[in-house]
Amino acid sequence: MGEELDKRLTLRLSESLSDRLQSYATDHNQSMNSAILTAIELLLNQKDLKVSGFANFEQRNFIGQIVGAKDIDQTTGIITVRGLVYRYITENNEPVKAHKQYEVTNINGNIVIIKEREN
Repeated sequence: MGEELDKRLTLRLSESLSDRLQSYATDHNQSMNSAILTAIELLLNQKDLKVSGFANFEQRNFIGQIVGAKDIDQTTGIITVRGLVYRYITENNEPVKAHKQYEVTNINGNIVIIKEREN
């Protein structure tokens, strides 16, 4: 960041997203504004890395992969993606639903972030 902030933007957030953002900001000793700026920069940098070819192995090979509920062990918090085992969290922190498919949306270290796939 480090740039002078001279633009303003009004956002409308769902209550649940606002609560998650506030929780994240508090956990990381940030204001909500700083947390939003950090998230936007990370998202844009990640997409830039993927396009430019500088993404890490997991980003190149796993983001966008579809995983069935059978590959997710809720008891241990483990997911198998393309034969490799990781820890996982869901984007909305809801339990995994049987017979649903999930998309890998991000990877942070050894944690895979998934969201329920819209059919």
